[in-house]
Amino acid sequence: MQQEWFELLYEQQDEHGITAHGPASGNRGGLTPSFLVGAMRTPPGAGRDVTASHRKLSALLEPMRDNVWGKLVCIKECNSIHQPIASLTEGAALGHLGDAVLLSDGSPSKLCASPHYSARASRDVESLADGLWKTSGPQSVRVGSRIEAAFGRNSMPTT
Repeated sequence: MQQEWFELLYEQQDEHGITAHGPASGNRGGLTPSFLVGAMRTPPGAGRDVTASHRKLSALLEPMRDNVWGKLVCIKECNSIHQPIASLTEGAALGHLGDAVLLSDGSPSKLCASPHYSARASRDVESLADGLWKTSGPQSVRVGSRIEAAFGRNSMPTT
């Protein structure tokens, strides 16, 4: 069974997807980590505690790093909203996709990110979570109303 974050990214990229104005059409790149954190709360958008949101961001990145679905998760800046977005891609961690987050044994994982999103040179999940939090963390605390508007107060999109 695929995890919710994977289903959301897949739906956004390869299926119907959503935007702030309704169903997506045309080119869509991915979802912001803050959106994913809010969407995976129960109910979607619930809870706005800053410390808990930071922990949820770290908890979101760990299965992305360890994913087994054959796709890379790439976190890069969206040129339209100037925020980090996560998207799925085929292939290996290539330089143009960013730096691979490293596994505990030092080998590359299935999660890559633009280098400027890491808070430290360590290229681990904690460094990436801290860097993303500095960039857009407070948005994950406010994202609840957008999730409720997109999916309804107690519903979660499924694929």
